[in-house]
Amino acid sequence: MIIFILALIILCIAVLFIANAIYKRTNHFNNQFVDVRKYWDMAIFPNNLQVVNLGSNHPKFAFDYSEMDVQAMNCAVGPQTFEYDFAILRKITSHLASGACVLIPVCLLSFFLYRQKTRSTHAKYYTFLDKDDIVDYSKMEQIKLLKYPVLFNPRLLRYVLCDVKKDIRLELVENPMKDVATLYKDADHWIDCWNQQFDIVLPKPNLSEKNMSDIEQNIRILREMLEYCKMHNFKPIITILPVTDYLSSRFTDEFIHEHILRYINAANTLKIPVLNYLKDKRFTASELYINSFFMNKKGKRLFTKEILNRLEKDLKYIKL
Repeated sequence: MIIFILALIILCIAVLFIANAIYKRTNHFNNQFVDVRKYWDMAIFPNNLQVVNLGSNHPKFAFDYSEMDVQAMNCAVGPQTFEYDFAILRKITSHLASGACVLIPVCLLSFFLYRQKTRSTHAKYYTFLDKDDIVDYSKMEQIKLLKYPVLFNPRLLRYVLCDVKKDIRLELVENPMKDVATLYKDADHWIDCWNQQFDIVLPKPNLSEKNMSDIEQNIRILREMLEYCKMHNFKPIITILPVTDYLSSRFTDEFIHEHILRYINAANTLKIPVLNYLKDKRFTASELYINSFFMNKKGKRLFTKEILNRLEKDLKYIKL
């Protein structure tokens, strides 16, 4: 009987290890790393980059340099905080040309998110950042999230049986949301998520002590990023990205001034350029997006071309 129980335990463990290996081939697991694979082998990471952008999901969908005549790279990782923006900037510093332009995107609620509460969002950083750059680094967490996720979270087995779709949103050329009602509903979804995430009520948030503390931390980090860029002879540019009319209409001029521009000004002691495209009508039409928030291929190529033209013609930072 004891032998049978031991054999059963060994069999169960073996099955879990096999299931773990299979899970790590699923889209659910690998979709986490779509944005960071470019950092896995820095020996082949491009050098002498003239333009890079940092940022989270919003800029990930807003920049596409593939058809532009410039050494540039979209370095955004989603979802991401200013703190990890800064870590990635330090990671790629040696790959930037002297005088490189560093676009630092600011999105609608960027200053409200200091650190992610869900630890699984840190998993991707364990694959390429030094442990000193990972928030609350833990070797055990690295093992749990990356090496043996199924052993520590058996519920993940469901994705072995029924996987999610591969993340191909960056390849979309049209907006699947065709009707006005769906676009308004999507905008409502983002507002509801932010209200819940930050315990606020948009567009007139009553800030808690935690909100104010997180905002101050982000102002500090942004200020340090700008100083770091200047120290390394880079040209930082703060860029406020556009969204559709359906989403931007939910944010009043008062909110934009008080909770975006005011925080930028507090961080921007070096008076570096700020490019504000939030409600720029050239980039707010829904056909340029995949929802109410993220741009499709048509939108991001149009927007990237505009940004590069500003860098060349207005700021004289690059020569195309």
